[in-house]
Order: sequence, then C-alpha cells, then structure tokens
Amino acid sequence: MVWAALPGLFINIIFASLFLGNKLPNIREIWRIAGPQIAHGQTIAWGQYLFGILVTLLILTPLFALDPMAGALIELDLREGMVLPPVWLEHLKN
Repeated sequence: MVWAALPGLFINIIFASLFLGNKLPNIREIWRIAGPQIAHGQTIAWGQYLFGILVTLLILTPLFALDPMAGALIELDLREGMVLPPVWLEHLKN
C-alpha cells in the first residue's frame, strides 16, 4: 500500500521543482496570459451545451420523440469524445 501513494507525491515534487527560482507573476500578468485561453474554453464549453440543446429541441424531439434532457448528453459526448456511446445506447433502449 505504501507504493500506491508515491506517484502522486513524485508528480508534485517534479512539477514543483520546475518553479524553483522563478518569480510568480502578479494577478494582472496571469490574467493577461491566461485570459484568452479561459475565454476560449468557456466559449467552447457553453457553445456545446447550446448546440446540443438546440439540436435536441428543434430536431431530435419533434422527429424522434427523444427526451429533451438528452441535449445534455450531446454536450457530454462532444466534450468527452468516444467515452459515452454505451451510455447513449442504454438511454435509447429505455
């Protein structure tokens, strides 16, 4: 059981050592660097929800009588890739 805790400890040591001797930037500089990436990530994430819900409400529910809550599954499938098809199959069987 001792060995199971070591990978988490070692990864912290390795990545912490990368920052030794480096001055941390102030909040304004962090936001200047990370702000565009945060905005992009939020746009993609919320855009996938919007896309999934609109496709479900406008196409899938009227044509195939699919539960409107399936719009959230479409977002998860877009974000997670090929992880959720078994979940989709179980949902569609019921």
